[in-house]
Amino acid sequence: MVIAAGVDAAELLPGLGIKLPLMPIHGYSLTAPLRSPERGPKAALVDERYRIAMSRLGQRVRLAGCAELGGSVQTQRRAAVETLYRLLNDWFPGAAHIARPQVWKGARPTLPDGLPLIGPSPRPGVWLNLGHADHGWTLACGSARLLADQIAGRSPGFDPGSFALARAASVPPSA
Repeated sequence: MVIAAGVDAAELLPGLGIKLPLMPIHGYSLTAPLRSPERGPKAALVDERYRIAMSRLGQRVRLAGCAELGGSVQTQRRAAVETLYRLLNDWFPGAAHIARPQVWKGARPTLPDGLPLIGPSPRPGVWLNLGHADHGWTLACGSARLLADQIAGRSPGFDPGSFALARAASVPPSA
């Protein structure tokens, strides 16, 4: 069994005797239909001041970013959402139907050192693949390969110690 449950992994790990400092960092996105496609983005770009990415998704525009430590996915900070609206209007005035956007808030599971945890748990047959922070999509294939190599008993071709449980967790010696 592989535990790859995002921030919810923190609820599953105590049952394995693992205390892990997994913390959610929340991000927001605003996606709106384009009213005037010729005025929308032609390529992805990033507003460096606010660290907000903007991209075109067919006939829609999406702005995504923010880093909110802690809190809950259910509670949206008004200021974060207003920043996305403001940047959409600053960069692409009048290009989108801002009265009909999709606003989303999601959690990125993060460990204090910023590295994911990939490898065996103290319980035989239970493996961990979590804590990828902002790099979940970027590291997905490599993390899956590393974990598959470990499960199959193959050498991954490098020392996987940087991703091991021992660096990040409190595990009782008997575990």
